Amino acid sequence: AGLPNGSDHQSELVITHRAAGSPTVIPVTFSITLAADDPGSVPTDYALYQNYPNPFNAATSLRFDLPQQSRVKIVLFNVMGQAVATGVDGVYTAGLHQVQYEATDLPSGMYLMKLEAGSYTAMRKMLLLK
Repeated sequence: AGLPNGSDHQSELVITHRAAGSPTVIPVTFSITLAADDPGSVPTDYALYQNYPNPFNAATSLRFDLPQQSRVKIVLFNVMGQAVATGVDGVYTAGLHQVQYEATDLPSGMYLMKLEAGSYTAMRKMLLLK
């Protein structure tokens, strides 16, 4: 993780065994190349996915995609439109992200989750059942 696409790296694989000549050292060279359909590749669009599980009881997973490094803010609103909690607030690198959110301080009910990242905005419904 964190190695740049298109970069080459050298290392050694060291195998220790009880036979004579131990350890065996094998030089290894590898290249980092991400294919377009590689799940680890950088997304081309912003996306906010439905939280999982939904409905949830106190803890849920928030997933979003970023095509470039962005300041991300996910705010939860009650049905009256009042901001009641912040699920995410920070700068994230380009890629696929998943954040665990604990709603221990919120009562049961329907909530709207709003993601703002760069100029992208999206909303999803969440149902908290305690």
